[in-house]
Amino acid sequence: MDTLNSLISPSRLAIYPFLPQTITYVKSLDIDIGELSTSPLFDDIIPHSVKIIKDAIHGVLKRDYVEDPTESDIRLLSYPVTRILLSCFDDQRLMHRYAVGESKAARENLKRENESLLILITESMNLHPKPEKTGFTLHFTEYVKIAHRMKERKWKLTNRDFRAGYVSIERDELIRLLEERIRERVMENMPVSVSEEVCRYLEPYIEEIRETLSKEGKWGEKIEFGEVELECFPPCITHAIKSVQTGVNIPHSTRFALTSFLLAIGMNTDKIIEIFGSSPDFNAEKTRYQIEHIAGHDGNRYTPPSCATMETFGNCRGKNRLCDKISHPLNYYRRKKWLEKRKKQST
Repeated sequence: MDTLNSLISPSRLAIYPFLPQTITYVKSLDIDIGELSTSPLFDDIIPHSVKIIKDAIHGVLKRDYVEDPTESDIRLLSYPVTRILLSCFDDQRLMHRYAVGESKAARENLKRENESLLILITESMNLHPKPEKTGFTLHFTEYVKIAHRMKERKWKLTNRDFRAGYVSIERDELIRLLEERIRERVMENMPVSVSEEVCRYLEPYIEEIRETLSKEGKWGEKIEFGEVELECFPPCITHAIKSVQTGVNIPHSTRFALTSFLLAIGMNTDKIIEIFGSSPDFNAEKTRYQIEHIAGHDGNRYTPPSCATMETFGNCRGKNRLCDKISHPLNYYRRKKWLEKRKKQST
């Protein structure tokens, strides 16, 4: 019987660095991660880890296949180093953004894998699909453990073909479930334990990450937008609001994008709760808690995702000509308000 170790090369393992086989391979290299602050071997690895985190911040993290063994080793070693950097930075929001980035990158690569390798990778993540003529089946205990977090109705067990303890799923659905499991795996045991000495050594790299967050407007200071003008909302936000108001149970990523946008432009909590009032699973108390969590406190408010992140999560809807010149929904809103003001002044 084929095993993942016999089918996956270090080059391929480098695009799935969260697999348990990565630990085995990294150990075989006989490189002590604890020597990160003293060994010149890490001179190429640390910058690559910084790039990975920056790509996650921008919503463009990718894991491309490379044949070169040296480059593959750098990419594999950068995974534990990335976790160390994130742990020194010590911000759960950034860790989550990175985990989402890794899981999205993995999803794109998994789409191209043959069935044998897909199953073996899935099994290494503690899911055990059985191939069928048209897709797969997955034991309901494994299915529910992941699918209960999916907001779309199709993931509810009552809406699935469920027989003899097994749930029927299509290939793309298996990959979507695996994506969520990968996100969990990446987040496991984070932050990791790191010595103060190592964190001090990494401070210049951490500062570089901090500057990237600042430039992107992540976790930044509140920007005043004046009176809320719905007609100036970007099409993605307008689409999300219309979906909510027509009773569509929008995904978590859309809820977050909508809520963080409305908070950023100054809409109060009660008004946002009113917008979500048409949701099929609406719960006023729970909604208020979620909004206040996103609002944060002491300058720790979450900021809306960029256009690149919106596209990554499938939340970029109704793109128009103004969108082509914009990289962030808040910039769209700011620009549209300015254009409308100028139009009124000229009439």
